[in-house]
Amino acid sequence: MHVNSDKANALTAALLYQNINTVQNQRSPEPPKPEEGFPEPIQPEPEEGSPEPIQPEPEEGSPEPIQPEPEEGSPEPIQPEPEEGSPEPIQPQARRPEDNKRYLLLLSLLEDEF
Repeated sequence: MHVNSDKANALTAALLYQNINTVQNQRSPEPPKPEEGFPEPIQPEPEEGSPEPIQPEPEEGSPEPIQPEPEEGSPEPIQPEPEEGSPEPIQPQARRPEDNKRYLLLLSLLEDEF
């Protein structure tokens, strides 16, 4: 079986793009939208006379957590520098409408070919 390298590259690019979008969607899920025709979920209301939830109070004599405050004139905390040859951290990018058009075009071309 002979595979055209351009077609293979296009297919690979389309699959990578799809995987990247899947990962980005998993990182920032949108809340599910209620379907039409279904009533909104009922939120339970606290009953009258029921006690408020109790928040634990720190015990007397227990130390409060200490937050270190930077002293005036002290240097900024040192950030570790990446080692040479290590990959840069990947920053998620917002999807652009033209990217979606390219992806759909790639898929349609691939469907025509295969």
